[in-house]
Amino acid sequence: MPRLAALVVLGLSLLTGCAAVADRSLTIAVAADHGRRCAPDSPAALAVVSLEPSCRRRVGLRSRSLCASLELAVTDPALYAESLRQAGEGDGTTLRRDLAALLEESRVLFLRWKHDRSGSEAEAAALRTDLVALRRRHTAALERAAVRSQADGAVRAAEALIAAASAWERERAAGTHIAEARDDAERRAATREREEAGRLAREHCAPAERWIVSTTARQAPTPGTASPAAGGTP
Repeated sequence: MPRLAALVVLGLSLLTGCAAVADRSLTIAVAADHGRRCAPDSPAALAVVSLEPSCRRRVGLRSRSLCASLELAVTDPALYAESLRQAGEGDGTTLRRDLAALLEESRVLFLRWKHDRSGSEAEAAALRTDLVALRRRHTAALERAAVRSQADGAVRAAEALIAAASAWERERAAGTHIAEARDDAERRAATREREEAGRLAREHCAPAERWIVSTTARQAPTPGTASPAAGGTP
């Protein structure tokens, strides 16, 4: 029960947006240090589900990061405790390394998908897994606005590529539906779906390229270096 009580206190502070950083971190640390992992249907775990939408509506980005901490403290207290330890003791080297690796993964996929999208669905799934892992590993650090700003470029580039890959999958499925259409009405509907999916993919690719280029430039501003995404949008 001490763990659940700590989580309830944290939940209320998130809803009001009044938690001090030190008090909030201590509360989550207490939650992470007590008891075994909550069952998915436990009161604490269910509280996370009900609190998160309110947090997001009330306070925005800061609340989303704090709610992510609350959720991780409930579902994997050991991982959150390690995340909190790294955020308090580290110099940010691990986070910078992980962000650079995520950005490089996005850059490689962006260049590959210009010429070959045959594996984009599986490759986007792997990218999504790596993005989720980074967010979980650095949950405590990402509570800070400065750290979120540092991570923004790599994270948004990955998100945009994942969305583009999803749109390409829709486009491929619509192409199959066109080939299998039984009449003109089905064919027209599938054609509209394919065109819409293609438009969405292009809309996601453009910002992905911008984030890759700008973030890479900030990380390694070498004069005369070619754009990492040179060659156009997929």
